[in-house]
Amino acid sequence: MFKLSGVIGYLKNVLNYTYPQVLEFINTIPGECQGDDVMLKGSDIEKLLGVDELRKLECEVYRTLNL
Repeated sequence: MFKLSGVIGYLKNVLNYTYPQVLEFINTIPGECQGDDVMLKGSDIEKLLGVDELRKLECEVYRTLNL
């Protein structure tokens, strides 16, 4: 599970998504509310971005958590 805010940051900063592209992504992918956060399943992200981008996102999250 990934936080929506982290995925949006990845889309904007790493993949250079434009505002309309980010909105399309948000409106397409289902999310699950957990408290104040919206969580996204990796399998749903994989369907939209592909396996390679999901792996890069996983590495980015891992790197951020271990700093």
